[in-house]
Amino acid sequence: LQKYIASQTRLGRDIRRSAIFAALHVEGVQRVELASPLADMVLNKTQAASCTQWSVTNGGTDE
Repeated sequence: LQKYIASQTRLGRDIRRSAIFAALHVEGVQRVELASPLADMVLNKTQAASCTQWSVTNGGTDE
């Protein structure tokens, strides 16, 4: 997730929920529930995203 956040901190780089899901679905992860953003963040070429806080909670296992 940190790698994705760092790669998107540039002008005009959209924040896509699908990319966040992909970054979080690593080996051993069965399910991801994303609280925010609620939708993709589409930026124009003069805007840059700035992630100031994020957290991951282990919800246990589905087994």
